[in-house]
Amino acid sequence: MSEYEKETVVELRQELKRREIPSTGLTRKQQIIEKLEENDAERGQDKSEAAMDEADEDEESSFEELDLEDEDSIVPSKRAAEHTESAHVKRTKTKHTGKTTGTEKPRLTTPDVEFDYDRSQLRDPRPTPGRIKRPRYDDFSCPDDLKAKFKTEFEVRKPDTPSDASQEYELYGNEALMNPLSSLREETLMKLKGPGGSPTHDTAGFEIDYHKLVDGTNQPMTKHEMISNMDKSIEKDEKEKKEMFELFFLPDEHPEDDPLGHEIENFVKDQVSKDIGVPWHQIGPKHVGQWLQKGHEKVAFKNWWKDPNEEEMKRMDNMTCGCVFRKDL
Repeated sequence: MSEYEKETVVELRQELKRREIPSTGLTRKQQIIEKLEENDAERGQDKSEAAMDEADEDEESSFEELDLEDEDSIVPSKRAAEHTESAHVKRTKTKHTGKTTGTEKPRLTTPDVEFDYDRSQLRDPRPTPGRIKRPRYDDFSCPDDLKAKFKTEFEVRKPDTPSDASQEYELYGNEALMNPLSSLREETLMKLKGPGGSPTHDTAGFEIDYHKLVDGTNQPMTKHEMISNMDKSIEKDEKEKKEMFELFFLPDEHPEDDPLGHEIENFVKDQVSKDIGVPWHQIGPKHVGQWLQKGHEKVAFKNWWKDPNEEEMKRMDNMTCGCVFRKDL
């Protein structure tokens, strides 16, 4: 039995990436092993020598090479709401893989795009219930000066022969795994891990629900069904917003017809979330009712509302993006 037989498919694929060997079309473990053995023969070295080189470069294994920690020890359903916003939030390792020489820019990794909000600018600086990791930038929100410091090109080596649609999709997926700013990275990574894999988190720092993201986005539907579902969703959201306003604000004070209604709703949910310790994305009329039962009093809209500043808008953009795919706690 060769040394490769003892390794998992994930480890073998990482070895392919380390050697810059295209993995397109290699769907079975034996195919990957044959490709690696063929490469060993071409390079005139065996697997053990390659492993020594790898150790010298101090590369991370498995999912750590993808700039995400192995978080198998976390049990999300039993995790209590965080008690501090930045000090105790799980931070991704700051180790860079690979080496740079001269003026070569280091490769952009997940820790590089993580940040903390300026809590002195937030109207309610209390911890965010359910947030596990630090928020991070995506490709659209990442500052240009930050991008300029790092290598942000992540193109995967293409095969010499023309690729079909499935191979193109795999190449895009491989590029997304390497790029911490990619909007496809979470979905691609979760498909690779499978439903029993370690937790994956979105840009706001919340854990993503595998079935909501992977199963929910892969359901085939007609254009008519898509439009119908959107209409039903809008109708449901409007109904819930009205109910929450009636519960949260004093009579004749709720801004039902305000053009900023949904923006106001986001901050209503934020206060209720922090008051009762339930994640923001789960807050609905039922939770506002619980908020009242806990002794909180309705508020006068004119005294309560103020337009959000830039830092608050930055935070709320992160809170709303992809919130439908988050795991309920």
